[in-house]
Amino acid sequence: MIVLERMARVCGALAALFLCLIGVVVTAQIVARLFSMQIPASDDFAGWFMAASIFLALPYAMLRGDHIRVSLLLQVMPERLHRPYELVIRKWPRVWWRCRCGFRSWVCRLAWDC
Repeated sequence: MIVLERMARVCGALAALFLCLIGVVVTAQIVARLFSMQIPASDDFAGWFMAASIFLALPYAMLRGDHIRVSLLLQVMPERLHRPYELVIRKWPRVWWRCRCGFRSWVCRLAWDC
């Protein structure tokens, strides 16, 4: 178990490193543009660094028992409202997607009838 904890901490440190590298690449690209130059594939590097930082941060977040989510509202909300709030937040994407698909099918049906 100690080995897994150390690996998770190393992954967390690497995730922080990749976040810093995103800042370095973006800053270097800004400076290069000031001198009318361009760093080839800097957008690609930033994208890869972002993916690496996200996936490397997951073991560290699980080790600490954290969730990668915004919990600001839960901190100021009364305890009795936590469960209903989380149910609404979890169900909302499904409801939105069903309404969106239903609206699109209705529009397609209207277009087909014309």
